[in-house]
Amino acid sequence: MKRAASQTAAVNAEYSPIASLTAFTSLQTPTHHTASATTSTMTHYVAPALCAAVFGGWIYGYNLGITSGLTTSLISHTYFPEADPTTQSLYQGVLTSSILMGGMLGSFGGAAISDASGRQTALLLTGVIDLCAAVLQSLWTFSFLGLVLTRTMLGLAVGMAGVCVPQYVSEVTHGSKYSGKFGVCFQIAICATILLAQGLNLAFNPDGSDEIANWVWQVQLALGAIPGAILALLCMLQIIPESPMYAGKLDESEVQQRQQLTNGSDSDSSEWDIQNTSGHNSAAASPTARGTAHYVRVDANSNEQPQDSSRDQKTGWKQMMSRGGMQHMGVALILAAASQLTGINIIILYAPSIFSEAAPSVNPLLLTLVCVGVWNLLSVFLSFALVDKLGRKVLMLGALSAMFAAEVLMGLAYSAFSDQKSALAIAAIIIFVGAYETG
Repeated sequence: MKRAASQTAAVNAEYSPIASLTAFTSLQTPTHHTASATTSTMTHYVAPALCAAVFGGWIYGYNLGITSGLTTSLISHTYFPEADPTTQSLYQGVLTSSILMGGMLGSFGGAAISDASGRQTALLLTGVIDLCAAVLQSLWTFSFLGLVLTRTMLGLAVGMAGVCVPQYVSEVTHGSKYSGKFGVCFQIAICATILLAQGLNLAFNPDGSDEIANWVWQVQLALGAIPGAILALLCMLQIIPESPMYAGKLDESEVQQRQQLTNGSDSDSSEWDIQNTSGHNSAAASPTARGTAHYVRVDANSNEQPQDSSRDQKTGWKQMMSRGGMQHMGVALILAAASQLTGINIIILYAPSIFSEAAPSVNPLLLTLVCVGVWNLLSVFLSFALVDKLGRKVLMLGALSAMFAAEVLMGLAYSAFSDQKSALAIAAIIIFVGAYETG
C-alpha cells in the first residue's frame, strides 16, 4: 500500500534534524529509489546510531572499568589504612558493588523513562546524570560514604545506558541488514573504553603501587564525565533525535530503502505497513505518539489489504501478563541472567587482584591491560564479523560453553593444580573474556 507523496513529505519534514544537518533532501520523493535517496536514508540512521552507541558505551565501559586499578589504593591507603585485611576486603566489595547497585536501579528507571518520555529524553538524562555523578565523585575526597553514594548515582547512568542505548540503536536501524553490527558497536565502545580506563590506571601508576596521590584517582574518576557531557549535548542539538519508531514516523518507504541499500535487492516486491497501537496510520501520527509500531508484511502482488490488528491487541501490563508476553519476558530474563551471572563483572573489576595473586612478580595493572583490556576489545570484533552470519543463538550457546570450561579451569588452577596456578589462571581469564565478548 503506497502512501501519498504529500503524506510522506510531511513525515520527512517532521524528521528533519539529521536531514538538515547532512543537507540531503532527496527523501522528499521516496517512491523513486535513487542513489541520493538511499544515501539520505542511510545518513538518517547511521549518525544517530553510532553517536548513541559510542558515547553510551563510553559511559558504561569507562566508569565500570576505571575502578579496577583504584579500589585497592582507595581502601588500603586513602580511607582505611589502619583496618585489618578482612575489613578492607569488605569495604572494597562495598565500593565495587555500589555502581552495580546503581546500575540495577538505573535499568528499571531507564526503561520507564524511555517508554514515558521518549528515547531521546532517556539518553539526555543518562548523559546529565553521568556528568554530575562523575564530577561529584572526583571531588568527594573526605568521606568513604560519599564516594559510595556518588558511585551509586553514577551507576544510574550506567544502567540507563545499558538499557536505552541498545533500544535506541535497534529502533533507529530497523530495516537494515546490518542492524546486528550496529548493536555490536555499543559493545565495541564498552570494550574500547574499558581498555582506555585500564590504560590510564597503568599510565598514572606504572609501578602498580598501592599508594597513589589523591589527585591521581580524582582525575581518573572525573574523566568519566566527558561522555555524559557529549551525549547530553548531542541530544540537545538534535544530532541524536527522537527514535522515529517511538514517534510513529518511520514510514514504509524508508524501511524499503534501508533494505534495498543493505540487501542489494529490489524492495518493491513487498512493503511494510506500519501501524501504532492507537490504530492510526503512523505517517499521520503525532511526533509525541507513544504507541508501539507494528510492521505487517504485505505482498505487493496481492489484492489483500493489511488488517488493523491493533484494536484487538493487548497493550501494557495486559500484554506482558498474557501467555505470549510471559514467554517473551522469560526468554529476556534468562538471556540477561546468562549474560551477567557468568561472572564477567568479577573478571573486569577484580582482575588486578586476581593477577597479583596468580603472578605476583608481574605488574598486575599491565597484565590486566593486556589480558583483559586489549583481548576484550579484540574479541568483540570477532562477534562483529559473525553476528549476522551465524546468528545470535549460535554465538551465545558457543560462548556459554567456552565460559563454563574457563571457569572450571580457573577452579582447578586454585585447587588441584596450585603449582601451575599462574599459567592456568591467566589462560582461563583469556578464554573467558574472549568467549564472553564473542557471544
